[in-house]
Amino acid sequence: MKKLLYFCSFALFLALAPLPAVYYRLLRFLITIAAILVVKDEWNKQYAVGIWLVLFATIAFIFNPILPVHLYNRITWLSIDVMSALVFMLKASIYTSGVKKDN
Repeated sequence: MKKLLYFCSFALFLALAPLPAVYYRLLRFLITIAAILVVKDEWNKQYAVGIWLVLFATIAFIFNPILPVHLYNRITWLSIDVMSALVFMLKASIYTSGVKKDN
């Protein structure tokens, strides 16, 4: 999972460059799937709504390719890409796998 989070962060930073439209469509799928996996993992750890769950659910909503959010301003997307990349990078740096442990 850690490698996936770092890869997503790299892909989001790469999106700052002017690339073909197909890259951004594939990026939507990648980011949405990774964000959903983090949401699932966070839910399995806490069985409650935490900050990581909310952040990654929001990212999954914004990047989802099924009902896409259309933001026609490139600057807005660049900001979202950078913020999302930083969230993925931060989560990867502190990531621990596993299910919630009983005390």
